[in-house]
Amino acid sequence: MAVHEPGDPSVTISWKWGMIIADNSFHDYYRRSGTIFTQCVSVGGTPQAGAYSREFATLTGAVEVLRLWSFFYGVDDVTGGPTKLHYDLYDRTNVVDITLDGVDCTGVTVEALLGRIDQSGAAINLMDSDQIRTVDGVVGLELSAPFVASAKYGAATRMRLNYTMDGTAASFVICHQITWRPLIESYGRLRPYWD
Repeated sequence: MAVHEPGDPSVTISWKWGMIIADNSFHDYYRRSGTIFTQCVSVGGTPQAGAYSREFATLTGAVEVLRLWSFFYGVDDVTGGPTKLHYDLYDRTNVVDITLDGVDCTGVTVEALLGRIDQSGAAINLMDSDQIRTVDGVVGLELSAPFVASAKYGAATRMRLNYTMDGTAASFVICHQITWRPLIESYGRLRPYWD
């Protein structure tokens, strides 16, 4: 699998928004390095025991997701979960896994990281911040596993974080940071979703 590198010589010029973008220019680098957005989701109170889904991004068209990492921004109480964390795409009818479920974040500390570093057949990688850690990437040369996501035409397609709670009090904030770019110029967009 080829890994995206800014300044790739295989693309010399491209047409975008009615202008020519010169190879290796600032605009060319920006276009290929992707757009970054961060979206935070908070969970608080005493949720009933069971499975939950929190939508955090809306997809239109088709995009290449270069990096998908999440971090615990605020952790006041995670003694009752979350467990079985995983990401998926959802269009109100169909579900497509981005990662498999199975990560247990019970008792994590603030600044713990969740990352997609393998293909969709693997669970999210958890790096708890209670001690120093290293993680080796398994796809290409980067620590992230890029993937292509396409929306269902005419349906609200969203990325979700799914998890299970055990019914005890919980209070935490998870922020998702995604680096993405359109798969085809000017076609496809990924933006934060607020519920």
